[in-house]
Amino acid sequence: MRQRPRFRTYPPIVCHRQRRVRFQEVDQLAYMWHGHYPSWLEDGREALGKKYGISYLDFYHNGVVTPLKSLEMEYCHPLRYDTIYTIETSLLWNDAAVIEYSYRILDDKNTCMTTAHSLQLMLDVHGTLLLDAPAFYKAFMKRWAEGLVQ
Repeated sequence: MRQRPRFRTYPPIVCHRQRRVRFQEVDQLAYMWHGHYPSWLEDGREALGKKYGISYLDFYHNGVVTPLKSLEMEYCHPLRYDTIYTIETSLLWNDAAVIEYSYRILDDKNTCMTTAHSLQLMLDVHGTLLLDAPAFYKAFMKRWAEGLVQ
């Protein structure tokens, strides 16, 4: 007998954002310093959030803050000064009151330079963990499940 998945899952929502490695972001060897990568991922999250109406400000205006709970990164190849790269941000389906992303940073030949994964919690403005997503995010998830978010 074939087992059914325990949770629903839908294809991720993907957004691309290009960046150029700036001089201030590199070390003495002209490689991007590892401490700057999280800000690039933030650029990807912001681009996706603004595109779909689920940005930090959208959450904030609905009485919710979304602090980062975890961030994992794997550096596959170094990023070099003055090169353009693409941050591919994928929002992953999650039934819990969290926001889960995966990322790839790609060079101009589509080589994966870095991969990452992050998880953000949903808290009310007093810092209390939410067990249920806010109504506006549930409406977004409903549109996503119906295939209306592209």
